[in-house]
This record gives sequence, structure tokens and C-alpha cells, in this order.
Amino acid sequence: MAHMSLASGTRLGPHEILAPLGAGGMGEVYLAVPTGGSDDLRSDGKWLAYTSDESGRLEVYVIPFDPHASPDNALAAGRWQISTEGGTSPRWSRTGKELFFDNPPGTTLYVTSIKLEGGKIESSDVHKLFDLPLHPAWDFYDIGRDGSICMTRYVGRQSSSLTMLLNWRPSGK
Repeated sequence: MAHMSLASGTRLGPHEILAPLGAGGMGEVYLAVPTGGSDDLRSDGKWLAYTSDESGRLEVYVIPFDPHASPDNALAAGRWQISTEGGTSPRWSRTGKELFFDNPPGTTLYVTSIKLEGGKIESSDVHKLFDLPLHPAWDFYDIGRDGSICMTRYVGRQSSSLTMLLNWRPSGK
């Protein structure tokens, strides 16, 4: 196997390298796992929002995404921390002008406005949208093209039903 530039245990954005798989004409390939968070690529494919515990708690960060960047330079273009009191499950709005995320216990949904200025990110103050149902099975949400919020709930093997909230907006919005 050709020399691989990343060793097992190396952290790269929201992932930890487990093992090199190979190298060739397409570049280097690694087996990696998320580091306790999740990620979402902006609709233009140029910005990646991800969750990492590198600060000691889960927070949401944004980095420029360049699939052709070398692993050594992946974070050289900058990294911006979006959440300040914990954050997970980032989701871009379809316009890419807002970033949604929840708090680590998954009990509150937040949003911040995002402005791109000269290859850098500026985010406005983080605003609480609403409290999520206090149920540990609310495990996924996404943002629709029109800004609506879709939430799904895991109901377990004993049931085959799926609960979805579509086109739901918090009161007063």
C-alpha cells in the first residue's frame, strides 16, 4: 500500500480516521467515523456545518468544503464556531442563509442567520425557535425548501407507525 498521510486516530473536521484503505489516482481513501456529532453540506456544496466535541462539549462549527483540498490543508481556510452553549444536528436552510441546530440534550431548536463575506462566515445572534417535545425518540428533523420544519420520531420495533410533523411552525411566527 502506498504511504498514507493520515494516521489512525487523526481528527479531520467532524470525523476520526480509523484506518487507511488505500491510495491511487483518485487520492487517499480512509475509513472514518463521526466524532459524536453530525454534519450537513450547504446546498451550494461549499460549506460544511458539523458537530464536534473537540472543545470538551458538543458544539456546531462551519468550515469551507473543498473536496480537492489535501488533508493537511482541510482546516487552513478557517473554521467558525456557531453554537456557544452546546449544539448538535446542524441543518442548513435550503437558501443557505440560516443554520438550524439543537442543544445536546435535544430539547430545544435554535437558528442563526448566516452571511458569507469574502470567504468568511458571519453569523447573527443565535435565536431559540422552540422547545422540542420531551421525548427521547425525537431523533431527526430537517428543513424544507419553504422553511418548514419536518420532525420524525422513532417508535420502536413493536410498532410499524411513523410520526411526522409537516409544515409546522411555532406559534407566533
